[in-house]
Amino acid sequence: MRNIIILFVFINITGYCQNLTGYYPLQIGNVWEYWDPWDSLFIYRDTIIGDSIAKNGITYQVFRREYWSGEIYHSLLRFNNNILYGHGSDSDGVYYDFTKTIGDTIQIEYGEYDTLIYRITADGYAFFYGKLLRYIDFYTEFTVSSYYNVDRVVDSIGLIYQAFEPGFHYYLRGALINGVRYGTITDIDDEQIPPGNFILKQNYPNPFNSTTRIEFLIPQRSFVTLKVYDILGRLVKTLIDQEKDSGHYSIGFNSEGLSGGIYFYTISAGNYKETKKMIFLP
Repeated sequence: MRNIIILFVFINITGYCQNLTGYYPLQIGNVWEYWDPWDSLFIYRDTIIGDSIAKNGITYQVFRREYWSGEIYHSLLRFNNNILYGHGSDSDGVYYDFTKTIGDTIQIEYGEYDTLIYRITADGYAFFYGKLLRYIDFYTEFTVSSYYNVDRVVDSIGLIYQAFEPGFHYYLRGALINGVRYGTITDIDDEQIPPGNFILKQNYPNPFNSTTRIEFLIPQRSFVTLKVYDILGRLVKTLIDQEKDSGHYSIGFNSEGLSGGIYFYTISAGNYKETKKMIFLP
């Protein structure tokens, strides 16, 4: 009887492990909310708000992190061949490499006097929200400074735990992933699209001196064009000209080669059309 039970458990675990779906889900609209459970404090919320094509011609997902203080940061992410990349000014850097396992170490030169040590300290399976999924702990530290960071990332869920110097520990409180809600999420209504409404937001920052971001929301799949014009009505750049699924999108606009002044951006989607003004201060 004991052998039968062991075989049954092994078969079920094998079945779960064969259903891995890609580690870091970057679908537009996905949300992760983190908190400090010891003090019951909301810390920050991560959201995939759109996609964007960088200068290198590669499409990235636009990642927004909003802290409790109101500070907001944006970055560009892409997931390829089991590696999560973040786009920098010149090239892509590795955020998480899921091809690595326990004991694997990477050294990255960080400035002139320091080196970043990146290694895997845990790699296993555990139940998360009722599913048996793979998790990996990514540990980073510097050889000169005392700073360290530990990120636990779970397949199909994302970052669920973060610890860093000097002793802070943040946990995933809830998430909305590919339309499925996990745990508890608060204050998410402002990311919802009002039924039937198209929305074009004011670019941010505005005025801007090099780059700015334009966000818009569409309630249904539509053919979308987003174009920038100068004050004389001449087309400056076409940012979008394609079919888009319903969702919340964000796209960057680079003012390289333009003279300072007032510009307008216009969105068209089905019967919806709206124009807003932005100011470029070189």
